[in-house]
Amino acid sequence: METFKKWSHLPGVKPHWFWGNRPVFSKNIKDIYVEHYKALEGHRFGLFWSMNEACIFLMDRELIKRVQVTDFDHFTDFGFNTPQPEGKEYNQFGLADLKGEPWRKLKRAITPSFSTPRLKKNVSSMNECAKKLVGYLDARTSKESVEVIEFTKKYYLSCIASIGFGFNIDCFGVQESTFEKHAKTVFNISNFLLAELFPNVAAFFKVSIIDRNFSKYLSKLCRDVVKQRKDQNLQYNDMLNNLIEVSKDYPEMTDEIMYKTCVQFFSDGYESASLVFGVLVYYLTVYPEVQERLQEEIDEVFDGKADGEEIDQDDVTNMKYLDQVVNEGQRLAPFAMTARTCTKEWKIPGDSFVVPKNTRVIIPIGGLHLDEKYWPDPLVFDPERFSSENKSNIDSITFQTFGSGPRQCLGKNLYMVETKVMLIHLLRNLSFKPFGDMPKLLQWDMEAFIGKTKYDIKVERRQL
Repeated sequence: METFKKWSHLPGVKPHWFWGNRPVFSKNIKDIYVEHYKALEGHRFGLFWSMNEACIFLMDRELIKRVQVTDFDHFTDFGFNTPQPEGKEYNQFGLADLKGEPWRKLKRAITPSFSTPRLKKNVSSMNECAKKLVGYLDARTSKESVEVIEFTKKYYLSCIASIGFGFNIDCFGVQESTFEKHAKTVFNISNFLLAELFPNVAAFFKVSIIDRNFSKYLSKLCRDVVKQRKDQNLQYNDMLNNLIEVSKDYPEMTDEIMYKTCVQFFSDGYESASLVFGVLVYYLTVYPEVQERLQEEIDEVFDGKADGEEIDQDDVTNMKYLDQVVNEGQRLAPFAMTARTCTKEWKIPGDSFVVPKNTRVIIPIGGLHLDEKYWPDPLVFDPERFSSENKSNIDSITFQTFGSGPRQCLGKNLYMVETKVMLIHLLRNLSFKPFGDMPKLLQWDMEAFIGKTKYDIKVERRQL
């Protein structure tokens, strides 16, 4: 226990001799950080041991805001992994893993690609994917149940293929496409566990949590597409085309960074998106009054359209209750935490403690999203929290599914538009009904990153 004496004067929870405060096999990741958050109640910050690494655990909203926004120049780098010595770092996720000035330049160049006006051009592609999903589920209304994560992944993957790479891939056919087969192997679980248990060993050997075969497949796919487009001077309205254009002006956007950034699109826009949406579907199923009210809003929009007229960006933007529902779903499906690495020492305002360079600082998103001080009855699914009357009372620091500040997730707008379009089409045509035991309070699976690993529900065709 000699190791754990560092900064012992700071508030904390007694660490396990091996796990520290981060048990891997006995607790859900959300519960780990929420319980630590509750244990440090009353303190502005404290200590969190990730294995034998001492991290600063932030509690106070103003301190979190300083780290993510005001004093960002002290915390420019992500801190999901144990900091490695200079020259020993390795990049797995392209732009997200870049640091310092190269990150600043590319972030500035890529951000416009994810703006709402730019995404407006992709709503028609999303409509097509959503209609195929409805057809896929409509053929299964006679089945005892359907599994939410499975059908949700099909939709998000179709969107990634179209919006990300300009491919028209049918993920709803009888035969599984090569694209879909490879997408199911994004992460290497063995390597993920190695990185969790022995981060320094994983870093030394540059062990990637991205499956090698998937990485090779996607890299070759991107390489072939990029070559064809450059050789023939082809222009497409997709994310890969935007990365190609950025690479022409910024040498920092190497082919390797481009391909690895595409890998990140997959991990966030496919795996994470489907897990977050699964939680939302669960709550819509067990709160039928919310589902019905949302269907009424959706019906009103379609009633004002001509036969066959599609949903457009303005429709999505103007649906206020839809926005409330999606936000509340995100609040109850939080990433457990986000983190920053201190890039130059930082004296904590109002305290004598100085955070040394290369120290990780943890922002407990799960704790913030479920804190009674900010959210009365935090475990209750209540979209009224985000009504126009209440929304102005929400501090953005206490609701940050996508993070906050310059390191906020680039895919926020894309997720919101994709998800809303999917939900509009689903609830216009179908209703979600409970299957089996579905309590009002969702019990997270221990092995799930967000929510549960699967959700079995019943879908019924609506009579319009």
